[in-house]
Amino acid sequence: MAKLKKAIFGPLSGKLGAIVGATWMGIPYIRQALHSDPMAGYIDQSIWLLVLFSMICFMLVTGLCWWLLQRFWLSLGLPALGDMIEQFNSLVLWQKLVFSENCSVAVSMVGCYADWVGGI
Repeated sequence: MAKLKKAIFGPLSGKLGAIVGATWMGIPYIRQALHSDPMAGYIDQSIWLLVLFSMICFMLVTGLCWWLLQRFWLSLGLPALGDMIEQFNSLVLWQKLVFSENCSVAVSMVGCYADWVGGI
């Protein structure tokens, strides 16, 4: 961008070929016009099909993972998730807090162990 001190017909305002002129805060400026593609702002129609396809695949993968988790959970002989949630909701507030703290400590320990094993 260049400052235009003095032009033949005064300051340039607008587009002149490949040059664009403007005045900002009383100072005339000129710069090269951007070469823009007229289709640059439009979204290709096939993008919507890709978005729909990705959403369908995401739902299918999420459902498959949930089904596999349930099969694995039941094969271990653990109680159903709904029963565990009901038991958790029947706890007193201090029991819920202790349980949550113990879970966060266990997750932190697993993370530290994974970092320790990875560092060897």
